[in-house]
Amino acid sequence: MTNPARTNHNVRSAPGDAARDVWTREVRAQYARFDRRAKAWLDDYTRAGGRVYCASGCFRCCDMPIRLSWAEALTLSESLTPEQHRAVREHARKVWRNAHASRTPDEYVERHRREVGFCPLLDRETGSCTQYADRPTRCRDTYSALPAFLCAPDGPAQLSRSERRRYEQVVRTDPVMDGETHFIAPLEQLSEPAWVAFSKLMRKGLGFELWGDFHYLVAMTMEPDFHAALALRDRKKVIAALRKAGLYHPEIVQVE
Repeated sequence: MTNPARTNHNVRSAPGDAARDVWTREVRAQYARFDRRAKAWLDDYTRAGGRVYCASGCFRCCDMPIRLSWAEALTLSESLTPEQHRAVREHARKVWRNAHASRTPDEYVERHRREVGFCPLLDRETGSCTQYADRPTRCRDTYSALPAFLCAPDGPAQLSRSERRRYEQVVRTDPVMDGETHFIAPLEQLSEPAWVAFSKLMRKGLGFELWGDFHYLVAMTMEPDFHAALALRDRKKVIAALRKAGLYHPEIVQVE
């Protein structure tokens, strides 16, 4: 990553300013809609005896790679201070290096958690998100149905053999889990309307969909060459322009 997100707080992206304001309003409306539905689901779940192990101050999942839409990246970018933008750009450099160093998607995730580390928007002293109101959809819909230590990269490895078998059985059979992990699947499903809405925004405004790594795309909201590539409004031309500018890697930028 030779020139990640130059500091230019005057950069505005296609779509234009008025359309971008429509985007941010829609993104925040989708966030509010998800939050209402998630709260209703969680209230019913806990009343029925279910337990959620996420709590204020817990940030064990905040070192996971997070996928978000360009619409969300633009929205979050507007809320950041100059200091936060600098922190995100530095984090994006680590993401970039990891994407190029990793040989497989699994290695990318493992290295991200162990080497790229925790989100720079996390307050490590309090365990709180400093941009909680505009945090991405994927941050909103990730809830653990088992103790939080299992969310750590080496969480399941801390289990004994018998505990691991029990863990795998619970994950496979508990209806609130997805069959592979201990995260609550119905909450992830509640976020699907937001993904659809963001897809429509991007196809209308850009001519294609743009998804990618949380910190990398937020950093790219301040990168003029990235914006210039998007203005081409053609998927193949955009990818070619991003490659030429040294700003493309399929693990962290997906043009669909």
